[in-house]
Amino acid sequence: MPEQPYFYEYLTGFEFLDLCGRLNGMDREAIRRRSVEMLARVRLSEAGNLAIRKYSKGMMQRLGLAQALLHDPELVILDEPMSGLDPMGRMDVRGIISDLKAAGRTVFFSSHIISDVEALCDRVILLDHGKKMAEGKVADLIGGEVRFVELVFSPPPPLEWLGAEDIPADRATRSGDALVVRAGDVEEANRWISRLGARGARLRSMTQARPHLEEIYVAHLARNGGSGACDDA
Repeated sequence: MPEQPYFYEYLTGFEFLDLCGRLNGMDREAIRRRSVEMLARVRLSEAGNLAIRKYSKGMMQRLGLAQALLHDPELVILDEPMSGLDPMGRMDVRGIISDLKAAGRTVFFSSHIISDVEALCDRVILLDHGKKMAEGKVADLIGGEVRFVELVFSPPPPLEWLGAEDIPADRATRSGDALVVRAGDVEEANRWISRLGARGARLRSMTQARPHLEEIYVAHLARNGGSGACDDA
């Protein structure tokens, strides 16, 4: 599926999928069954008999995805599959990609929306103007040093306890029935947990914040002098 798929606008959604199915050598019954399934999957069931020229950009993007999956391929190649979609459409496409992965299909897609890449992909290649900057498993690329450690205490301990234990007040934020304290690293977090715990504070959670893939990408751009104007992940 290209970023801007081409359609015969005088055809309806069903007629277009029928054409694509026959080009793929599918029999008529399989085309009919899969067309109904795929239009439903991309939320176009009610538009199946509507001429494509009346589709919005987002609807055409959904139809492009339906035709790419019509013949149940083992390898799916998608270029900017979420371009032009509203939040619900983006969520639908992420769900479809996740379902394909769970079914054992291989999905290769390019995107400028790096948060989608981080959420969906096992492996990534970061590009700038066609030049590879980095490649590897997402977990390895973002598994750098811990930026900070967020500690959540509930019920919130008195703020004077922080001062007594030399914990800077600007590192703490009241959030509902909890106190959120941000430590600089794991060693500092463990020290604060021990000190506040000795005073009776109850730790509800401890979360290590690491860089997002987008930050990794920007860092690679900065190191390599790239502009990011034609980037892809």
